[in-house]
Amino acid sequence: FSNTIKLGLGDFIFYSVLVAKSAQYSFPCFISSFLVILAGLGGTLVLLAVFKHALPALPISIFLAVGFYVMVRFVAEPWIHVVMSTPFYV
Repeated sequence: FSNTIKLGLGDFIFYSVLVAKSAQYSFPCFISSFLVILAGLGGTLVLLAVFKHALPALPISIFLAVGFYVMVRFVAEPWIHVVMSTPFYV
C-alpha cells in the first residue's frame, strides 16, 4: 500500500461545500463547478503519478472551480438569459 494514491477526507469536504454553495445559486453554476472539480481532481491525480510524491489535492480543483463559478455566474448566465428572452423563429 505504500505506492497508492491517497486523498484525505478534508479534500472531499471542501469539494462538496463548493459544489453545494454553487448549487444554491443556479444549475449552470452547479454543473460547471462539479465538472471542473472532477477535471481538477483528475489533473491532480495525473500530476501525482508523474511526480511520484505527495501533492496538495485542493489548489488546482478549488481555483479552477471558483474561477469557472465566477465566469459562469457573471458572464455566461446573463448571456443565457438574453438568448432565452429573445424569440427565435425557424
